Amino acid sequence: MLAPILVIAGLKGGVGRTATAVNLSAMLALAKRKTLLVDLDPKGDATAGLGLQRATGADLQALVDSQRLLEATRPVPRPEGLDVWPGGPALETIEGLLWARGPEGRDSVLRSALSEARARYQSIVVDGPTALGPLGRNALAAADAVLIPFSGGANVANAFEEARSASSRVRPPTVPPPAFFGFRVGLRREDLVAPLPEGGEDVRHVLETAIAYDARTLAECRERGLPAFDHDPGSRLSRSYLELAREVIARVLPVPLPPSAPAADSARAAVEA
Repeated sequence: MLAPILVIAGLKGGVGRTATAVNLSAMLALAKRKTLLVDLDPKGDATAGLGLQRATGADLQALVDSQRLLEATRPVPRPEGLDVWPGGPALETIEGLLWARGPEGRDSVLRSALSEARARYQSIVVDGPTALGPLGRNALAAADAVLIPFSGGANVANAFEEARSASSRVRPPTVPPPAFFGFRVGLRREDLVAPLPEGGEDVRHVLETAIAYDARTLAECRERGLPAFDHDPGSRLSRSYLELAREVIARVLPVPLPPSAPAADSARAAVEA
């Protein structure tokens, strides 16, 4: 059974990407879905946000080799069932090594390296960097679904098009495109600029859940290295991430996996269960 790969993407910072990666991963684990969070950001904030040390030793093979990737993962103190592939300053060196490999196959190393992890976990969440260097390109190339946070009067159509265009540039032609899902951070639906029409066969969707903007709770969570539910389970922030996790389980995780993937039928049955 293969776990779907969900990439939290944002081509600019400060939109709630890392907070969402941390809290969505934690909520999926609380829902008894064994989850791996892959922190591809050299800042390592998702790693620190779950109480773990940022990665400082550069090991390219931990991003290229499927067994070494699993060996590099670390369980978080809470919740049970959540592991992290740690990010941090070491990724700057790893990104330089990826550049040095040359363009042949460079953008698909993560998808290949996650092959064993997809059999071990039920969900994989990737916190992608904002820059579209080798790490960002690998995140988009690996995605089965891309989640895009909207904030500050976001133009939904433009945001989707930027992500779709970036994804199409880096994915091998034999791999079908991912599904794209947007979600609001501190916005009402009517605040969105040029929203997409609902329905039809478009693979771009805006989720119903809106994440509450709570700067104080977010800062306290970062300081303590805890997800929102563990810091203050009754907060608006925690409740909104709970609703997001429920919607992701219902609408995003059942996305069809690429037919070229091994055991696609059994994997699809697993994510629909």
